[in-house]
Amino acid sequence: VVSTQSTGYVIGDEEDLGIALGRSLAVKMVQTKYFLLLDDDTVLNDNTDIELLAEILDTTDATLVGGKVENNSHFAGYFRFALGPYGRSLFHYNGACPLANETLPNYPSCMRCDTTTNVFMAKTADVLEVGCWSRELKVKEHKDLFLRLKAGGKKVVYCPGFTVYNRKQRPKISIETGYTKLKIGRSLQMRKMFNGIWNVDHHLEAGAWFFQPRRDLCDEENAIIQVTLLGPNTRTHTILNLN
Repeated sequence: VVSTQSTGYVIGDEEDLGIALGRSLAVKMVQTKYFLLLDDDTVLNDNTDIELLAEILDTTDATLVGGKVENNSHFAGYFRFALGPYGRSLFHYNGACPLANETLPNYPSCMRCDTTTNVFMAKTADVLEVGCWSRELKVKEHKDLFLRLKAGGKKVVYCPGFTVYNRKQRPKISIETGYTKLKIGRSLQMRKMFNGIWNVDHHLEAGAWFFQPRRDLCDEENAIIQVTLLGPNTRTHTILNLN
Protein backbone atom coordinates (compact mmCIF):
# COMPACT_ATOMS: atom_id res chain seq x y z
CA VAL A 1 0.00 0.00 0.00
CA VAL A 2 1.45 3.33 -1.03
CA SER A 3 -0.26 6.51 0.13
CA THR A 4 0.77 10.07 -0.72
CA GLN A 5 1.08 12.85 1.80
CA SER A 6 2.17 16.47 1.50
CA THR A 7 5.73 15.53 2.52
CA GLY A 8 6.18 12.43 0.35
CA TYR A 9 5.15 8.78 0.36
CA VAL A 10 4.32 6.27 3.04
CA ILE A 11 5.15 2.70 2.00
CA GLY A 12 3.98 -0.27 4.07
CA ASP A 13 3.15 -3.45 2.23
CA GLU A 14 4.24 -6.06 4.77
CA GLU A 15 5.40 -6.64 8.32
CA ASP A 16 9.11 -6.30 9.09
CA LEU A 17 9.77 -4.57 5.77
CA GLY A 18 13.34 -3.73 6.72
CA ILE A 19 15.48 -0.76 5.83
CA ALA A 20 17.04 -2.45 2.78
CA LEU A 21 13.77 -3.25 1.05
CA GLY A 22 12.36 0.11 2.07
CA ARG A 23 15.23 1.92 0.38
CA SER A 24 15.00 -0.25 -2.71
CA LEU A 25 11.30 0.51 -3.06
CA ALA A 26 12.05 4.20 -2.69
CA VAL A 27 14.74 4.16 -5.39
CA LYS A 28 12.38 2.37 -7.78
CA MET A 29 9.99 5.29 -7.39
CA VAL A 30 12.67 7.89 -8.22
CA GLN A 31 12.00 9.70 -11.50
CA THR A 32 15.23 11.70 -11.64
CA LYS A 33 18.70 10.86 -12.96
CA TYR A 34 20.23 10.98 -9.48
CA PHE A 35 18.96 10.46 -5.95
CA LEU A 36 20.29 11.67 -2.60
CA LEU A 37 20.29 9.28 0.37
CA LEU A 38 20.26 10.64 3.93
CA ASP A 39 19.35 9.06 7.24
CA ASP A 40 16.41 10.64 9.07
CA ASP A 41 18.71 11.87 11.85
CA THR A 42 21.10 13.70 9.53
CA VAL A 43 21.73 17.41 10.05
CA LEU A 44 23.03 19.50 7.13
CA ASN A 45 25.57 22.30 7.52
CA ASP A 46 27.48 24.88 5.46
CA ASN A 47 29.73 22.13 4.06
CA THR A 48 26.83 20.02 2.74
CA ASP A 49 27.47 20.96 -0.90
CA ILE A 50 24.90 18.88 -2.79
CA GLU A 51 25.73 20.64 -6.06
CA LEU A 52 29.30 19.30 -5.81
CA LEU A 53 28.06 15.70 -5.71
CA ALA A 54 25.84 16.26 -8.75
CA GLU A 55 28.72 17.89 -10.62
CA ILE A 56 31.00 14.92 -9.99
CA LEU A 57 28.34 12.50 -11.23
CA ASP A 58 27.89 14.69 -14.31
CA THR A 59 31.58 15.01 -15.21
CA THR A 60 33.23 11.73 -14.13
CA ASP A 61 32.64 7.99 -14.39
CA ALA A 62 31.47 7.81 -10.77
CA THR A 63 28.22 6.00 -9.96
CA LEU A 64 28.06 7.13 -6.33
CA VAL A 65 29.59 10.06 -4.42
CA GLY A 66 29.51 10.07 -0.64
CA GLY A 67 30.49 12.45 2.10
CA LYS A 68 31.60 12.41 5.70
CA VAL A 69 29.53 12.24 8.87
CA GLU A 70 31.40 14.51 11.28
CA ASN A 71 30.79 12.35 14.34
CA ASN A 72 31.29 9.04 12.47
CA SER A 73 34.26 9.86 10.30
CA HIS A 74 35.98 6.53 9.70
CA PHE A 75 33.46 4.36 7.88
CA ALA A 76 34.52 5.11 4.29
CA GLY A 77 36.96 2.38 3.34
CA TYR A 78 38.20 -0.37 1.07
CA PHE A 79 37.26 -4.04 0.68
CA ARG A 80 39.81 -6.81 0.30
CA PHE A 81 39.21 -10.53 -0.19
CA ALA A 82 41.71 -13.06 1.07
CA LEU A 83 42.13 -16.84 1.23
CA GLY A 84 43.95 -18.25 4.22
CA PRO A 85 44.06 -21.08 6.74
CA TYR A 86 40.63 -20.08 8.11
CA GLY A 87 38.93 -19.98 4.73
CA ARG A 88 37.72 -17.09 2.59
CA SER A 89 37.68 -13.73 4.35
CA LEU A 90 36.36 -10.32 3.48
CA PHE A 91 38.08 -7.34 5.11
CA HIS A 92 36.69 -3.83 5.29
CA TYR A 93 39.37 -1.26 6.11
CA ASN A 94 37.67 1.67 7.81
CA GLY A 95 39.15 5.07 7.03
CA ALA A 96 41.59 3.69 4.45
CA CYS A 97 40.51 5.78 1.45
CA PRO A 98 43.10 8.59 1.89
CA LEU A 99 45.90 6.01 2.18
CA ALA A 100 45.27 4.66 -1.32
CA ASN A 101 46.18 8.07 -2.78
CA GLU A 102 43.68 7.79 -5.62
CA THR A 103 42.41 11.34 -5.86
CA LEU A 104 39.80 12.20 -8.45
CA PRO A 105 41.04 14.23 -11.45
CA ASN A 106 39.85 17.87 -11.21
CA TYR A 107 38.58 17.20 -7.68
CA PRO A 108 41.73 16.92 -5.52
CA SER A 109 39.74 16.84 -2.27
CA CYS A 110 37.83 13.71 -3.41
CA MET A 111 39.14 10.19 -3.84
CA ARG A 112 38.26 6.74 -5.12
CA CYS A 113 36.93 4.38 -2.50
CA ASP A 114 34.85 1.22 -2.04
CA THR A 115 32.43 2.40 0.65
CA THR A 116 31.05 5.61 2.08
CA THR A 117 28.60 6.44 4.85
CA ASN A 118 24.81 6.58 4.42
CA VAL A 119 25.17 10.09 2.99
CA PHE A 120 25.56 9.92 -0.76
CA MET A 121 24.23 10.85 -4.18
CA ALA A 122 24.07 8.13 -6.82
CA LYS A 123 22.98 7.46 -10.37
CA THR A 124 19.52 5.94 -10.16
CA ALA A 125 19.94 3.68 -13.20
CA ASP A 126 23.24 2.21 -11.97
CA VAL A 127 21.89 1.36 -8.52
CA LEU A 128 18.82 -0.24 -10.09
CA GLU A 129 21.11 -2.20 -12.41
CA VAL A 130 22.90 -3.91 -9.50
CA GLY A 131 19.59 -4.72 -7.80
CA CYS A 132 19.64 -2.01 -5.10
CA TRP A 133 19.83 -3.32 -1.53
CA SER A 134 19.34 -7.00 -0.69
CA ARG A 135 15.73 -7.68 0.27
CA GLU A 136 16.69 -10.41 2.73
CA LEU A 137 19.29 -8.50 4.73
CA LYS A 138 17.93 -6.54 7.70
CA VAL A 139 21.51 -5.89 8.87
CA LYS A 140 24.71 -5.60 6.76
CA GLU A 141 22.64 -4.17 3.91
CA HIS A 142 24.96 -1.18 3.56
CA LYS A 143 28.12 -3.18 2.83
CA ASP A 144 26.08 -5.45 0.57
CA LEU A 145 25.11 -2.51 -1.66
CA PHE A 146 28.71 -1.37 -2.03
CA LEU A 147 29.88 -4.90 -2.80
CA ARG A 148 27.19 -5.07 -5.50
CA LEU A 149 28.51 -1.84 -6.97
CA LYS A 150 32.10 -3.13 -6.86
CA ALA A 151 31.11 -6.43 -8.45
CA GLY A 152 29.22 -4.55 -11.16
CA GLY A 153 32.22 -2.38 -12.01
CA LYS A 154 30.61 0.80 -10.65
CA LYS A 155 32.86 3.55 -9.31
CA VAL A 156 32.52 5.04 -5.82
CA VAL A 157 33.97 8.40 -4.78
CA TYR A 158 34.46 9.79 -1.26
CA CYS A 159 34.53 13.56 -0.63
CA PRO A 160 35.40 14.20 3.05
CA GLY A 161 34.89 17.94 2.54
CA PHE A 162 31.16 17.26 2.08
CA THR A 163 29.96 16.90 5.65
CA VAL A 164 26.83 16.36 7.70
CA TYR A 165 26.23 15.65 11.36
CA ASN A 166 24.41 12.70 12.90
CA ARG A 167 22.26 13.64 15.89
CA LYS A 168 21.29 10.06 16.71
CA GLN A 169 20.70 9.33 20.37
CA ARG A 170 20.60 5.77 21.58
CA PRO A 171 17.23 4.97 23.15
CA LYS A 172 17.16 3.75 26.72
CA ILE A 173 15.80 0.23 26.38
CA SER A 174 15.39 -2.14 29.28
CA ILE A 175 17.02 -5.53 28.87
CA GLU A 176 13.84 -6.99 30.27
CA THR A 177 12.00 -6.16 27.04
CA GLY A 178 14.04 -8.78 25.21
CA TYR A 179 15.24 -6.19 22.67
CA THR A 180 18.93 -6.86 23.27
CA LYS A 181 18.50 -10.61 22.87
CA LEU A 182 16.46 -10.11 19.71
CA LYS A 183 19.03 -7.70 18.28
CA ILE A 184 21.93 -10.08 18.90
CA GLY A 185 20.03 -13.00 17.40
CA ARG A 186 19.09 -11.01 14.30
CA SER A 187 22.65 -9.77 13.84
CA LEU A 188 24.06 -13.29 13.95
CA GLN A 189 21.43 -14.48 11.49
CA MET A 190 22.14 -11.64 9.06
CA ARG A 191 25.92 -12.11 9.35
CA LYS A 192 25.55 -15.74 8.30
CA MET A 193 23.28 -14.75 5.41
CA PHE A 194 25.68 -12.00 4.29
CA ASN A 195 28.60 -14.44 4.28
CA GLY A 196 26.56 -16.87 2.20
CA ILE A 197 25.64 -14.22 -0.37
CA TRP A 198 29.27 -13.21 -0.86
CA ASN A 199 30.76 -16.69 -0.56
CA VAL A 200 33.03 -15.94 2.40
CA ASP A 201 33.58 -17.67 5.71
CA HIS A 202 34.31 -14.48 7.65
CA HIS A 203 33.95 -10.74 7.20
CA LEU A 204 35.96 -8.47 9.43
CA GLU A 205 36.41 -4.79 10.21
CA ALA A 206 40.02 -3.61 10.22
CA GLY A 207 41.68 -0.30 11.00
CA ALA A 208 43.20 1.83 8.26
CA TRP A 209 46.70 1.20 9.64
CA PHE A 210 46.48 -2.42 8.39
CA PHE A 211 45.62 -1.33 4.84
CA GLN A 212 48.32 -1.85 2.21
CA PRO A 213 47.46 -0.09 -1.08
CA ARG A 214 47.90 -2.10 -4.27
CA ARG A 215 49.12 -5.20 -2.48
CA ASP A 216 47.42 -8.58 -2.43
CA LEU A 217 46.57 -10.31 0.80
CA CYS A 218 46.99 -13.69 -0.85
CA ASP A 219 48.42 -15.31 -3.96
CA GLU A 220 47.15 -13.88 -7.22
CA GLU A 221 45.79 -17.23 -8.38
CA ASN A 222 43.70 -17.37 -5.20
CA ALA A 223 42.51 -13.77 -5.44
CA ILE A 224 39.51 -14.49 -7.64
CA ILE A 225 36.23 -15.04 -5.85
CA GLN A 226 33.07 -15.87 -7.78
CA VAL A 227 29.96 -14.26 -6.37
CA THR A 228 26.38 -14.19 -7.54
CA LEU A 229 24.91 -10.73 -7.90
CA LEU A 230 21.13 -10.61 -7.91
CA GLY A 231 19.81 -7.77 -10.02
CA PRO A 232 17.26 -7.24 -12.81
CA ASN A 233 19.14 -9.99 -14.64
CA THR A 234 20.78 -12.60 -12.44
CA ARG A 235 24.44 -12.86 -13.32
CA THR A 236 27.79 -14.02 -11.95
CA HIS A 237 30.57 -11.47 -11.47
CA THR A 238 34.22 -11.92 -10.67
CA ILE A 239 35.79 -9.73 -7.99
CA LEU A 240 39.56 -9.39 -8.18
CA ASN A 241 41.66 -8.66 -5.15
CA LEU A 242 43.54 -6.12 -7.25
CA ASN A 243 42.96 -2.41 -7.89
